[in-house]
Amino acid sequence: MPWCFAKVGVLLGTILLILGGWLTRQSCTLLLDASIANRCFSYEYLSLMICGKWAKLAVEICTIGFLLGVCVAFLVTMADLLPPVISRLLNVPESGTLRALTLTVIAIFIALPLSLVYKISNLSNLSAFSIAFYILLALKVFLDALANPQGPNSWYRDSQSWAPQNFLAVFPIFATGLSCQTQVFVMYESLSEPSPHRMKGIIADAVFMCILLYWSVGIVLPIPT
Repeated sequence: MPWCFAKVGVLLGTILLILGGWLTRQSCTLLLDASIANRCFSYEYLSLMICGKWAKLAVEICTIGFLLGVCVAFLVTMADLLPPVISRLLNVPESGTLRALTLTVIAIFIALPLSLVYKISNLSNLSAFSIAFYILLALKVFLDALANPQGPNSWYRDSQSWAPQNFLAVFPIFATGLSCQTQVFVMYESLSEPSPHRMKGIIADAVFMCILLYWSVGIVLPIPT
C-alpha cells in the first residue's frame, strides 16, 4: 500500500481504496444473495447453477490462480522480512541459504498445517491475535509518523496528492488487497447462527477495518517512485 499511495498520491489513493472496498462489499453481497436465492453455498456450484459448467470451470481456475498468488505473495513477503531478523537474532550471515531455509520452514510447518484445518472456526483465536497485532502495528507506525512529520524520511514533505497517470498500475492492487469473495461461503457456514443480515455486517466490518489499516500505513510510509 505505501508504494500505491506513493504512485497515485494520498487523495487519489484514498479514493481508490474506498472504491475498492465498496466494490468488494457489493460483490460479496451479490454472492450471498445469489447463494440464498438458489440455496447453494458453494462458489463453484453456484456458478454452475447460474451460468453452466464452463462458468464453474472458469471459477475453479480463477480461484486456484488467486490462492496461488496469495501463497506466493505471502512467501515473498516472509522471505524479505524474516531473514534479516533471524540473522540478527542468531548472529548468522544473511544469505540465500538462510532465505531458502526460512521459506521451507514456513511452508511446511506453518502454511501447510493451517491450510489443512477442516473447520475455519478453529482459527478464531489465531485470527483475533493477528488482527490485534496488525492494529497495534498500524497504530505505532501512524503515531510515529505524526510525531515526526519533518524527519529524514518525511511523509509530509515527500507525499503528493494526485497522480492519475499511474491509475492502471495500482488499482488492481487496491482491489485485490481487499478481496475476500472466496471466503464468504466458508465464513457463512462456520457461523453459529448463520443469517444473511449477520454475514453482511461481518463483511462490512471486515472491509472497513482493512481500509482503515491500509490507509493509516499507506499514507505515512511513502516509497520513492
